[in-house]
Amino acid sequence: MPNVVYLEDKGNDFNKIVKQLKEKYNVLAVCPGYDVSLEYVDRLSAALGVHCNDPKTTALRKDKGWVAKQLLKNKIRTPITAEFSLKSPIKATISRISKLIKTYPIVLKPFEGYGGVGVQIINHKNEFEKALKEYATFQKTNPTMSAKFLAQEYINGEEGYLDFESFNGKHLLTDAWMYEKLQTVNRTLHKDLFLIMKNTPLLAKATAYCKKVLDAIGYK
Repeated sequence: MPNVVYLEDKGNDFNKIVKQLKEKYNVLAVCPGYDVSLEYVDRLSAALGVHCNDPKTTALRKDKGWVAKQLLKNKIRTPITAEFSLKSPIKATISRISKLIKTYPIVLKPFEGYGGVGVQIINHKNEFEKALKEYATFQKTNPTMSAKFLAQEYINGEEGYLDFESFNGKHLLTDAWMYEKLQTVNRTLHKDLFLIMKNTPLLAKATAYCKKVLDAIGYK
């Protein structure tokens, strides 16, 4: 049985880590411990010569604006989406987005990032203006943060997530979960998370949809 090595890079020299791993192990695969480490895993995998997604496209895949464009380009159904910049006048931004997404709630999210960081649920126009001001204030003190954001229509009801392992262009579903969304002030909570234990028409449809998405954004 292959050995499993747990690695936590605490700011160590990347090239030194690669050298040590090559000297001590015949590395077959590198797996992320969490989604925020995906970019590092692809970079490390490429350096070790093991199968991985192209590191040049890893950063693109966490760019929500790019992902949304790829889905539209491939005619994959997605929530109504509008791009905006924190540098644009707030009232003009709200007016433009309100013409495209006609009902509240509206979801605001940074172009870049994982795990729901910076995402807000806006329930009316006043909240919209307040959120944009908060984002702009934060961006001024954190210049590495992108000024580009997305606004999307809010999809109500049950929700789920599916995990896949991808290799040589094929995507294997490993597990699927469902939960009920509970909307609170500016956030969405998850209620009654449960593992889907059997195949259903809904799961088959969701699986086919996710595979199309993975292909569209270049997961191999």
